[in-house]
Amino acid sequence: MGEIVTQRNVCPSRIMLPIVTDGGFSPWHYLAMAKKAQRQFIKEWRTFRGLTQEQLADRMGIARSYVSHVEGGKRRYDQLFLEAASEALGCTPADLIMRDPTQQGSIWSIWDQIPAQQREQAARVLETFVKKTGTGG
Repeated sequence: MGEIVTQRNVCPSRIMLPIVTDGGFSPWHYLAMAKKAQRQFIKEWRTFRGLTQEQLADRMGIARSYVSHVEGGKRRYDQLFLEAASEALGCTPADLIMRDPTQQGSIWSIWDQIPAQQREQAARVLETFVKKTGTGG
């Protein structure tokens, strides 16, 4: 069984993850996580809601530069950021990383256009469609 090696030095631009060594491998693999952008649609949601970075930052209680760095992939978002941003943007945290609100013709874009009081009826229509086409489970 391999030995687990712990971190000794921290490089601010990289995150070092411990790996289980198998004898011949280096105990550290560097991941340039700060340089590797996480996929997200925060800018798209912000512009979809007609907000500037400054307005979004004010709603979240953070600096505009923080929003700019996350949108530009220079800073990684975390769960707290997603929760605050989703509340400020009127969507779910999952929407911010999975759904581009500007994508025309997607089911979510169509759903967003249906008034809240008619969504239950729309869901029933979709369920009927799935059953009649035989594509449902």
